[in-house]
Parts: sequence; C-alpha cells; structure tokens
Amino acid sequence: MKKFGFSIFLLCLPFFINAQHHWSRPYFEVGGLIGVSNYSGELVNSIMDIKHMHLAGGVFGRYNLNRFVSFRLQGVYGGISGDDKDSKDIRNNIRNVHFKSHILEIGAFAEFNLMGYNPTGHDRMFSPYVFLGFSVFNYNPKARHFDPNRDGEWVPLQPMHTEGQSSSVFPNRDPYGLTQLSIPMGLGFKFAVHSTLNIGFEIGFRKTFTDYLDDVAQTYPIDLVNNQSAYDQNPYRAGEFGNLSEQELMSDRTYEYIVQQNGGTFGADFPTNDEYEAHVAQRGGALVRGDKSLDWYLITGVTLSYNFIDEGLAKSRQRRKRKAGCKSAQF
Repeated sequence: MKKFGFSIFLLCLPFFINAQHHWSRPYFEVGGLIGVSNYSGELVNSIMDIKHMHLAGGVFGRYNLNRFVSFRLQGVYGGISGDDKDSKDIRNNIRNVHFKSHILEIGAFAEFNLMGYNPTGHDRMFSPYVFLGFSVFNYNPKARHFDPNRDGEWVPLQPMHTEGQSSSVFPNRDPYGLTQLSIPMGLGFKFAVHSTLNIGFEIGFRKTFTDYLDDVAQTYPIDLVNNQSAYDQNPYRAGEFGNLSEQELMSDRTYEYIVQQNGGTFGADFPTNDEYEAHVAQRGGALVRGDKSLDWYLITGVTLSYNFIDEGLAKSRQRRKRKAGCKSAQF
C-alpha cells in the first residue's frame, strides 16, 4: 500500500510542472458514484474480499481547472464487514471475531488526467486518471450479541472497551474515536459520451490512521506480568455463561467457538476450563488479539457526471456579465 501511494505521487508530479502549458477553459461538473465498499484488516487479509463487499454510493462536484488537473469534493456512504469464520487460518477461526460497520466519508481530492481530458468541442474524450486527497469518515463497528435470547442483536463494540481501554491495567489505552481521517488514493478512467456527459470507473484505496475499523487491534485485556484482568468482573446472567462478564464474552469469543464446535447452544452449554486452555494455546496464546497494523477501506464504482459548459454555468456567467455592463460603453 505504501508503494502504491508513492507511485501515485510520482505520477502526479509532472502535472504540477507542465499543466500550465495545456490550458482549456475551466468548467464545473456534478455527478454520482455507485459501487461497492470493503475493508482490509485483521478479519479480512485480502485487499478485496467478495464475501464482504457492500453496496456504496455517493455524490460529487468536480472543478476542472484544465485538461490535466481537477479538484473534487465528494460524499460517500457504504459498509464494511469481516468474519473469522471465513478465514483459512485455524487460529483466526478459534479467535471467532466478526464485525460490521457503516462508512460515511467526506473527502477532497486532486485528480490528474494522464492523457489530458477536455470534452469541450470533442477535444480529449477519454483519459485514465489518478487521484490523491484527504477525507474525514465516520464508522461504528458492531457484532452480534452472544446471547441467543437476544435474537442476533447487533451491539456497538466501542463502548464495550473490548481491549481494556480506560482500565487501570492499560491507562494509556484510550477508547478509539469513531470519526477519523484517511488518505484516499486511487486510479480510474473516464469517457465523455458528449460534451456534457461523462461515464467512468474508479477504484479508491483509503489509508486510515486507526487499527479499530474492526474493533480488533492489540491484545486481550489481560496483564500477563501479574495475570491481572482488565475485564469487567460483573457476571452476565450468572451461571449461564460461566459467570463471565458481557465485556469478556464480547471480546473473547473463543468460548462461543468451542460450544459451536461441540454442537451445543451457547448459554445452555459451556466449555470446561481445560477445553478453553487447549484452544487458547492453539490460537497462539492468551495475549495477542490483533497485529497492530492499520486498517484500510476501499470504494470502487462507476461514475456518471454532467458538465456545466457552453449553455451551462460558464455561459450563464458570461451572459450575466454582459447584462451588467454599461450600455453607453458598447460600440
């Protein structure tokens, strides 16, 4: 991903230097995007997992400065998800974590048309492009509650502090924010059907600065130096779930995995301590929950936009300017 971002920068650099020699009249356009969104992180290792693609859509406005450089303001809404059940790694299967979340993004991008693009007068009707920018996005990871009596209810994970955030054991582990920054980068191509209508396709990668899109980042909230637990100690429905708290059962879903593997019902059945310790050893120990790498999300889709040229905004501005002029000065 870092190499991809650097490649985008190198592709963009010549346009800052040479675009001034290839001016066409600036114009404005508006349009929409329809496509899919997905994420890459601890629960989905591939960059695009078909099982966890979600419908995404958005609107944008684009100011085309010249043939080569454009600026875009865009809003997009989509979804992301992941599930350890889909992993081919047995350690992830035993971890047994899953999540889903919305993604609401507002971003500003600079676009660079590699071949030059100017649909006015059918000058340059096609071009691939690359883009780079920044965005603000909101998300809220949720998981199904383990209690079968709650009928698959999706519960927000951030308030659960599943990795011991704000606990005395981890005083420097603060709750993560649900609004974050990201760096969008990507590539696409666009084609002018005629001078006012464009269609295109793009794939955009978003580098985030959080590892908590999936609520999985660091360790289970247990201090292995003194074996002190940071879990809430209040049992959830005492006796039915091993006298463990809701926080622990939402964080450590290996208990649930063992019951499912045994063909039981979570709540009616519960694994023995020996069963649990054996599975913990198999998943790689009691500590590691995530790998500390930052998460990414992607927005891929088809774009359709309308250019305000000729009889559009540019022309209307010229008409207003002429009307505002002094008649006595006209010859």
